Amino acid sequence: MQLEPFKLERIMSEWQNIVELDLSSSGVDAARLRDFLTAGELEVLWDTKLRFVQTNGPIELRDAILQKYPGASRANVLVTNGSSEALMVLLWKLCEKGTEVVEISPTYSLVGGLARTFGATVKPVPLREDAGWRLDIEALDRTVSESTKIIYVCNPNNPTGSILSDAEMASIVAAAERCGALLIADEIYIGAELDGRKTASFWGRYDRTVVTSSVSKAHGLAGLRLGWMVGPEGLVSDVWRYHDYTTTTTTALSAEIVRMALEPEREQKLLERALKISRANFATLYQWIRQHPDLVGGEPTRIGGLAFVKVNVPLGTEALAFQLAKSCGLLVSPGAYFGAEGYVRIGYSVPHLEAGLSRLAAGLSALR
Repeated sequence: MQLEPFKLERIMSEWQNIVELDLSSSGVDAARLRDFLTAGELEVLWDTKLRFVQTNGPIELRDAILQKYPGASRANVLVTNGSSEALMVLLWKLCEKGTEVVEISPTYSLVGGLARTFGATVKPVPLREDAGWRLDIEALDRTVSESTKIIYVCNPNNPTGSILSDAEMASIVAAAERCGALLIADEIYIGAELDGRKTASFWGRYDRTVVTSSVSKAHGLAGLRLGWMVGPEGLVSDVWRYHDYTTTTTTALSAEIVRMALEPEREQKLLERALKISRANFATLYQWIRQHPDLVGGEPTRIGGLAFVKVNVPLGTEALAFQLAKSCGLLVSPGAYFGAEGYVRIGYSVPHLEAGLSRLAAGLSALR
């Protein structure tokens, strides 16, 4: 098996801790424990036993996750090390040579890369750039066939920051129902919406739906590396066996901290913190875009953490990212890695945004 290079994660891993200014990430500036735990609660964590926890997730943690998915039971939930592992073990279970996967694109490249590594054929269906990143429903209906086994969608979308309408969600469910495909819905950005209105979940709309998510993006808790999948009981049980061969379990500390973070009042505090940062920085980002129409453009993002910005330079975005990292000490994520050349993903919910944008403008101007 030849593993397809995961170029996005590689460029971030190699450069994030070297450059002076990192605008490549896709979540809100990370929270600290003191942002949502009291001194007394931190004391309680000192008594946490650093042991192996239940490998599909401690019962109390799964119960906290279940609050988000009406009708689900503990047997529908598998806790993993980030949603990346949830997607990895799911695709490992489902994909083999000849498996047909339809992917709403542009999107996070993990799913396509892993599916192809396992032998699957991946067919993209576009979010239309010329229509404000709206789903091309006609292309969806043309692409999904009786051979389609999996439909993958990230909603809210990484990298564009767009959110599907109810009609678009219904069209995806209808396409899955027509061929009996499994619908994988990556919902990691639910809770990061700039207007404060939570995006509806695909959960409960179709009985062959698997939802993946984590506390990495909207909550600002990426360093805990804790995610989950929620799906049909039989499939979750099968995928759990694959999880036994990867990380086996999450950490005891992460499990306990996330259980606490998902308590309704505490979770609301975390989401409000992230929203405050994102709204302030959104204004800064789009004022900067309006000031540099010769260099950048694009549709405004609808979520905190990331924006997909069009760049007007005579250079591919992969080469551009390396050029900016090497010569300007600035890292952005190439649109080419999401299947959308001509754009860069900017992680804008960070404290150094203004300095990063200033340097990005200088770097783009020099290249023009």
